[in-house]
Amino acid sequence: MKADMDKLRGKMREKRITQEELSLFIGLNPSSFWRKLKSDGLNFSIGQMHKMAERLDLAPQEAIDIFLSQNSH
Repeated sequence: MKADMDKLRGKMREKRITQEELSLFIGLNPSSFWRKLKSDGLNFSIGQMHKMAERLDLAPQEAIDIFLSQNSH
């Protein structure tokens, strides 16, 4: 299932959280996190998505819009 990486990056900018900070928070090294972002989030686990939503303080609908995206970019 694709994730909306543009929305995810926008939330990261809004919350002033770097890719490195978020990657370490969810337990990934930054290069693995970057590769997952480049693959439209297809390889993020459910647990990683939950941790990102927690760290970014996403409302339930925001998390759905980002991680359950039906868009094909």
